Amino acid sequence: MTTSRRRAVVRKSRQVSLKDLSEVDQRRIALANEAKASKRWALARRRWSALAARLPHAWFWHEVAICERELGRTAEAVVAARRAARLSPRSEATQQFLGYTLLVLGRLREAEAALRLAARLRPDAVTYVFLFLALSRMGRLPQARRALLSALRVDPDHEEAHYNLGAIARRCGRTAEATRHLQRAIEIDPQYALALAELGRLLARQAPEESVGYLRRALSLEPNDVISLLYLANSEWRTGELAAAERSCEKALRLTPRNPVVLWAFGEFLSSTDRNRGRGGRMIRRSLSIDPLDAGARRALRKHLERS
Repeated sequence: MTTSRRRAVVRKSRQVSLKDLSEVDQRRIALANEAKASKRWALARRRWSALAARLPHAWFWHEVAICERELGRTAEAVVAARRAARLSPRSEATQQFLGYTLLVLGRLREAEAALRLAARLRPDAVTYVFLFLALSRMGRLPQARRALLSALRVDPDHEEAHYNLGAIARRCGRTAEATRHLQRAIEIDPQYALALAELGRLLARQAPEESVGYLRRALSLEPNDVISLLYLANSEWRTGELAAAERSCEKALRLTPRNPVVLWAFGEFLSSTDRNRGRGGRMIRRSLSIDPLDAGARRALRKHLERS
């Protein structure tokens, strides 16, 4: 590349100074912000794109990227975010946005690189949680867990980091650790439906009375969570609330009438409690007709036949 060509590239990637904008350009920025504030994303994209074409600046391209993502144009959002990053390579906000957008696209290694750079530029709990998501989807769970611990070092009260650490601990059988993190997430945000549901599921076997309380709170926030409805039905069954358990099962069935797990779980409840053994048996068999290899359904049918 010739010296003049290199100089041209440098000039092309240099940002304009926002201090010297004309009144006309300032008015264009105000109009672009108005469109964004009113969520008229197509109009906002046009206005920010026009500004970015005339006046190269990372802020304008970042705003274009936001509009593209809001319009569901994720690949185009990545292109705009990369242009912003070229103009301002040390912008943590741009690298975080780029990393998350790449994560949405499933470009996990690229997402990891952008998020690690964002974290180096300025440690941020949200960045570390995004990094956790990228690493966990690549199956790198020890590193993913370390990312969540890094999030808590930055912000000890980050509820999403506590929730995910609790979920990991639950899957690994570390009940006390899982309970501690999930309870902390709920203390920080009492309306955190995912944490309420996760803790309710964790306590379903060892403390069904507490489980019922957490799951009912979760379902008051997310009433169509079928898995939580099944866990609630099981906990209600364990605490002797059979009518309530049947209502929870009925709702799960209405939401997903061909879900084989819902069918055999409801069928096993009806058969085991003698509330309607005939219907229970039919539901279990229907479950197996949908998924003949479902181990839960096969076990439920065997128990049903033993009781016949």
